[in-house]
Amino acid sequence: MRRTPICVMGMYLCFASLAFWIFWAALGHEAGSNKMVIALATLVLLAICSVWTSISVLMRGRVYLWLSPERRPRRWVLICLMQLFAVFCLWFPVWMGSPRAVFSKALTLLFGIDFFVTGMIVKWFTPFVDRMVVRRGWSSK
Repeated sequence: MRRTPICVMGMYLCFASLAFWIFWAALGHEAGSNKMVIALATLVLLAICSVWTSISVLMRGRVYLWLSPERRPRRWVLICLMQLFAVFCLWFPVWMGSPRAVFSKALTLLFGIDFFVTGMIVKWFTPFVDRMVVRRGWSSK
């Protein structure tokens, strides 16, 4: 049994912690400033672990070698998902702080459009992008 890299394990823990704090707030418990700070710190840790893991995969590092060859993601898919996550990390704290602000609404619109476009590219346009990657000679894996 191979050991899981710490950045991958950190992503699991951060997602679980973030889900817990969102669930806690959804149940109607008071949203004190300590809980908000913990949720934002968890989001920052999630961002660090995700970027660390993505860089390791893109540079064919420890996480890339840890993955079995048939489970290794395409590099362009990982780049698309990382830019979506970057927009999410920009949008989420602003939206949590002041959801009714004009800037927050603009970022919500930007995040929604980016989410839709990234989903369309990954879901429906994968064969076209793969053909373009092969035709241009770029490394797809």
